[in-house]
Amino acid sequence: LSLAAHAPAATPATLATLGDGWVADEALAIGLFAAIRGATLVDALEIAANHAGDSDSTASIAGQLRGAADGVHALPYDVVRRIDLLAPALALLEHAQPQ
Repeated sequence: LSLAAHAPAATPATLATLGDGWVADEALAIGLFAAIRGATLVDALEIAANHAGDSDSTASIAGQLRGAADGVHALPYDVVRRIDLLAPALALLEHAQPQ
């Protein structure tokens, strides 16, 4: 959290100080760093995916954290409309909303 708050830039070198993401604590650290530092969901994914380690896992974690924080409306429309199972996914979201 301190690195996310004080690092001058979200570069691969900065992420390398957190590890490569091949073990759980490193993957969570990189995903959390990216989720905090990214101005948008897309920014967070780019930060988490652009390093030499387990970037698919770290990007997944960053996306899940930003998604939980920002909600479905933070997803870019052009990406959402390409989801194969969009209608069932939206039905699940509607069903999960508190009454």
